[in-house]
Amino acid sequence: MALQGTLQDFGALEIFQLIALQQKTGTLEIHNRDQVRQFVFDNGLLIAVHPIQLEQDSLLVRFLLELEYIEKDEIPGWINANTHQPVNIIDLVTKMTKISDEEMVVAYDIYIQTILDEILHWPKGRFHFNSGQIGIPSKQVGPWKIEGLLMESMRRLDELADLKAAEMPQGMVPRSSGAEITASDSNRVYRAVHALVDGSRSVHDIITQSTLAGFDICQALRVMRDQNIVEMTEWIPAGVWADRLWKKRSLMKVVSYSLLTVITLGIVTFGTNFYFRHFRAPWETGLQFSFLTEECEASRASYNIATVLETYRVMNHHYPADYDALIENGLLSEKQAEIYRSKGAVWETDDADSYQWWQAEAMSESDTPIALETIPSESTIN
Repeated sequence: MALQGTLQDFGALEIFQLIALQQKTGTLEIHNRDQVRQFVFDNGLLIAVHPIQLEQDSLLVRFLLELEYIEKDEIPGWINANTHQPVNIIDLVTKMTKISDEEMVVAYDIYIQTILDEILHWPKGRFHFNSGQIGIPSKQVGPWKIEGLLMESMRRLDELADLKAAEMPQGMVPRSSGAEITASDSNRVYRAVHALVDGSRSVHDIITQSTLAGFDICQALRVMRDQNIVEMTEWIPAGVWADRLWKKRSLMKVVSYSLLTVITLGIVTFGTNFYFRHFRAPWETGLQFSFLTEECEASRASYNIATVLETYRVMNHHYPADYDALIENGLLSEKQAEIYRSKGAVWETDDADSYQWWQAEAMSESDTPIALETIPSESTIN
């Protein structure tokens, strides 16, 4: 089966799941610009994440070298070894270098997780799967179920995002406190990360320049920070003048933030003043705005009173002459009637069967008449 496409159309996660589900055998290559990663599958199981022929600058070689599993002078003899029988190059590592079988298993597990973290983080790229010959599987490492590795990578990427957002911002610069890290094998990752801590590289620089996964680097930095092996400082440009500025960073921050606040307030004040000088409001303030409010309240009052008038007519077979009739029938209280009067809801009856609104004046608290032009002078409801 030949499967190819782009990561934009078919994500790496779906590709891996498809190969595992259909139990395919072959080699998957994923390209991102000049970077190529290879995954070898046997009946849906992952058996290798390295090319058959390694070179000195191959990612796996640099990975083992950075973690100090092998020495630099051991590399040529190992990757260029000629054997009489076909053999996986991973099986030659333990025979031709100082790394043991157990260390190789641990190292390769870390390496696989590192590659998967990288692939799942690639936003774009091309992939091509070729089914068929897969070479000689290693006798020391693998096979792995890809589903478990993918779930672990997704967990690591989620936690890495939290670390970058909170504890390990990419612009922070770790600096060594002078304390030495232990030499136990369990701290190989810590030692590799600590070797890159020089007081000038940021967290982003360390992740970029290392073959380790960003998750492992941030985890190592966090542990070393908690153990006071490194201290995290804010990023500033390098140079003599920058070191002097760093010593006065607290004063500079106070001055900078204060100046920035004053400038921001000045811009907001000037902009607001300029806007209202050149663009008038849709209505003028003061009496006209009060008029709009009174108009809305009067219209609502007229609607409510009209409902009460109809109720009165149903009860008494004619319309009331004034508010007193409504109060006597218990349809309004004296307080409610006073409120409606103040809003200008006034009517008059020509006979018992009809009434009409007449031009009223809504009275404010100061008893100043305000004409409500929107209330019809004649509106008969039969």
